[in-house]
Amino acid sequence: MPVNPWTLSSFLLLSSALVFLFPFAASALNQQGQALLSWRRSLDGFPEGLNSWDSTNETPCGWFGITCDPSNEVVSLELSYVDLFGKLPSNFTSLSSLKKLILSGTNLTGSIQKEIDTALPQLTHLDLSENALTGEIPSELCILTSLEELHLNSNQLEGSIPIEIGNLTNLKWLLLYDNQLSGSVPSTIGRLRYLEVI
Repeated sequence: MPVNPWTLSSFLLLSSALVFLFPFAASALNQQGQALLSWRRSLDGFPEGLNSWDSTNETPCGWFGITCDPSNEVVSLELSYVDLFGKLPSNFTSLSSLKKLILSGTNLTGSIQKEIDTALPQLTHLDLSENALTGEIPSELCILTSLEELHLNSNQLEGSIPIEIGNLTNLKWLLLYDNQLSGSVPSTIGRLRYLEVI
């Protein structure tokens, strides 16, 4: 059966236009980007600063607040003073290369997940200050032995400082003030020989 050359030309022209206009149709956002998008969707609103967070790229490396290493692994998430109005992410296991998580002053609520030690084993900087976090400081945080800075000040955290805090032997900054903590300061803090600010 003969093919109408005009029909074939029209089809090819339309296909080329679609590829030009929607190049992302052939690409798929990787697991890191999917985890971040899932968290963004769980927030109570749509922060203006996260307008660049969408599924039109293969990786989240060009998104606001995201820094990647040369292999496109997300190593830093910094969103200080962006009104997130939600809870800490619970599905960050795909961001195991993350070294900096800076979410200070972002109106976060809820507790600090105990699973943070297995989800983000390479963290060196964790800043959750100036939020409305509740509950206790999980002892699992003290498994993150690469931590150099831990900022949990200005929240509504309760309970005592975990005695395991002494395991964070690389810690230089430890900020816990302006919470509702109780009990004594554990003597294990004496193990933190690199501590500069407490």
